[in-house]
Amino acid sequence: MRWRDAKKIKEQKKVEIEQVIIYGKFLARAFSMVMDMFMLILPINIIIGLIFGFDALKNPETSSIAGVIQISLLFSATVIFWKVVGQTPGKKAFSLKVVDSQTLELAPLWKLIIRYLGYFLSLISLVGFFLPLFRDDKKALHDIISGTLVIQVEMN
Repeated sequence: MRWRDAKKIKEQKKVEIEQVIIYGKFLARAFSMVMDMFMLILPINIIIGLIFGFDALKNPETSSIAGVIQISLLFSATVIFWKVVGQTPGKKAFSLKVVDSQTLELAPLWKLIIRYLGYFLSLISLVGFFLPLFRDDKKALHDIISGTLVIQVEMN
C-alpha cells in the first residue's frame, strides 16, 4: 500500500468518526430526572414499605436498614440502566443517553459509579445541576467529574 493511499484511508476514518453530536438539553435532562423519580424511586419505596412497613419510609430512624437498602437499590438500578443501555427510563422517554465523553460509547462501570456519586456533589452545590445552562457541551458537575456526556439520540 502506498503512503498516499494509507493517508486517504486514515482521513476517511477520521471523517466517519467526526459525527454530529447533539447534547442533551437542560429541560429534557431535568424532566427525565423527575420521571426517573416516579419510575424508579416509587416502586423501590413500595417494595421497601411492604417489607419493612411504611413507617420505615416516614421515619428513617425506626429502620436504618430500610434506608440503606432503598439507597442501594436506587444506586444499583440507575447504574445498571446506564451500563446496559445508557439510559434510565426517564432518559429514554426524552431520547437522552449517557455516554463516555471521549469515545461516545457506553461508559465503563467505574465512570458510571463516579457519575452517580457526583450527583451528591451537584445536589449539595445546586450549581452543579445548572452548569449545563452555561456550558457549550451541556455537562453538569457530575458529568465533568466522571468524564461522561449526555447526548440526544434518535428515537427508536
